[in-house]
Amino acid sequence: MLWVAASSVYLYVWGFSDYGYFDQHNNWLGFTNVTTQHAALLVHLEQVKGMKAGQRVLVHIRQPGCRCNTYADRHTQDLFAGIEGAQITLTVDQAKALQIPIPATPMVAVFVLADHEQFELVYAGPYASGPFCAADDSFLPAVLDGSIDMSGPWFNGGVKACRCLVTS
Repeated sequence: MLWVAASSVYLYVWGFSDYGYFDQHNNWLGFTNVTTQHAALLVHLEQVKGMKAGQRVLVHIRQPGCRCNTYADRHTQDLFAGIEGAQITLTVDQAKALQIPIPATPMVAVFVLADHEQFELVYAGPYASGPFCAADDSFLPAVLDGSIDMSGPWFNGGVKACRCLVTS
């Protein structure tokens, strides 16, 4: 009986060890100048050459060893299969070199190509909410199809999700 109780507690703690607020230290709070800072740097990436206005660039940011990557992989396959545009996967170091602030991973940043090769950030944050980031709990389909009317970039750091925190 003691073994079953101890195993249950261990599995519960292990299962929720990477669950919490995506930006738990509120690093993104008040951060609005991202579009002019680093979105222009995407133009220099080879994967975005020849894109048309209105197309999206999905930047997947991962760190090796994060067990939440398996949940994000499902989203990459299911949610983004029909998206017209480019998909890029970056490490945390590569994203920081592009001046993208990373509180946790796995993270996705969605950019839209505007006129004159200018990229605008639409969304940055986790793939979905909940401890297992299930596709049913994802808000990304509404972001990607434009059914959410946003007046600026959405830094979704206040949601609880499966994430691995990034040290500064």
